[in-house]
Amino acid sequence: IDHPTAFTVGEMSPNIMGNLSNNLLFRGGRTGRDTAMLLHSAGGPDGPIKSSNMIGSSGIYEGGIVSAMESVDSDIIPPEQCKFFFNYMEFTEKELNDMFADMEDGDAWVSLEVPPEFVLDSNLERGQMWSRLRNYIRSVREKM
Repeated sequence: IDHPTAFTVGEMSPNIMGNLSNNLLFRGGRTGRDTAMLLHSAGGPDGPIKSSNMIGSSGIYEGGIVSAMESVDSDIIPPEQCKFFFNYMEFTEKELNDMFADMEDGDAWVSLEVPPEFVLDSNLERGQMWSRLRNYIRSVREKM
């Protein structure tokens, strides 16, 4: 989420054109080759980007690159509402269960759904998102 590369998506993919081609490309993980994934918050049945692949109930959608390029170039949505990743992280169910069950020195993995703006924010340096997430969790706990 907060691992920008030195490249725009347009530099790495000649198929991404128009204003969207200027978006930074982020590294998503260690799995995958020669593909990029588009995440955005403009999908669903009423959204301008033709994508119904919502991730959980987060309001973040995957795919719909052609309609994303059209929507950005027509000023229907800002390019900041889209974020590109190459590579991804993939876990088996057992790996996830083990991660969530493991605790070391008081630290543990947690599953957390956050507002789309957290995921789509492209103005972060590497590591800044984790600080932002810890503060978000702290504020949620204080409200309980």
